[in-house]
Amino acid sequence: MKKLLFALSAVLFALTPAASVVLAAPAPAAARGAGPYQGIFSGYVYGDRGSRATITLELTHVGDRVSGEVTLGEGLYVDGGRCGGAYIPASVQAASGQTLRGYPNRLQAGVDFKLSGLKISAALDSQISTDRENLTAQAVIDLPWLCGRDPVLKAELSKIK
Repeated sequence: MKKLLFALSAVLFALTPAASVVLAAPAPAAARGAGPYQGIFSGYVYGDRGSRATITLELTHVGDRVSGEVTLGEGLYVDGGRCGGAYIPASVQAASGQTLRGYPNRLQAGVDFKLSGLKISAALDSQISTDRENLTAQAVIDLPWLCGRDPVLKAELSKIK
């Protein structure tokens, strides 16, 4: 099971506040334009055992589409219960998604994947403040029941540009 969590660590990074497949329909073409997720946001993502890592999102938000680059620093630990725990390595990754129709300040997403023959699901919920300066996000990783727990990652970021 330790292998499961180490493989999972690579996938967890894709669950930061702008990634994965979205559960919403696209906004009408007339609503397209720079949205609230546009810009560079920096802050921390929090994991288990009081761990945290720096996170920077450099995002473009046009219409309902959000895309860009996520940079994760070192130090984030994820505890998968009986499936083991792991530190997520520092990395840079492309990310994309869509905001909810009629709610450009809200991004909810889900992703399903298989690791070691087990189905893993993750749910992401992100909210940006009305002044477009602060972003909060939470990702819940739905591990198989035999792991005993579902890790939750939380992030708090502020716009820096």
